[in-house]
Amino acid sequence: MDLESIKPGGEGHTSTVRVRLLHATVRNRIVKLMDQDPTYFDEAKYGAPVNMRDAIHATAIFCCMPLFRQLPKIGIQPRPQETEDFLALFRYIAYIMATPNGFFDGAEQSKATMESVMMCEPEPTESSKAV
Repeated sequence: MDLESIKPGGEGHTSTVRVRLLHATVRNRIVKLMDQDPTYFDEAKYGAPVNMRDAIHATAIFCCMPLFRQLPKIGIQPRPQETEDFLALFRYIAYIMATPNGFFDGAEQSKATMESVMMCEPEPTESSKAV
């Protein structure tokens, strides 16, 4: 919305903190379910639930995909300053979410992170495609 929104106490900041707490709650719930049923989630195969890789992946999807794939597909090419501003916003969001934000230092690094995520991640599920 505006600069005030992302400052502590602003609507954007509060929403971001809520998402971080939601992730912690989901991880805690999955761990408890794993205690009850070890087959519920394959930690050996996928790593800890709701982990750093997941956080980097989510940031790449919500930040980089619009900039480097979706907007250009519909004929919108963000100007370099718009790209840097958008990336700066998402580095800040990543910081609040306790996500390593260095993966999003500048356009080249951010695009490389997005492409790496796309290459290394399994095909999206139907629900991921809808999102």
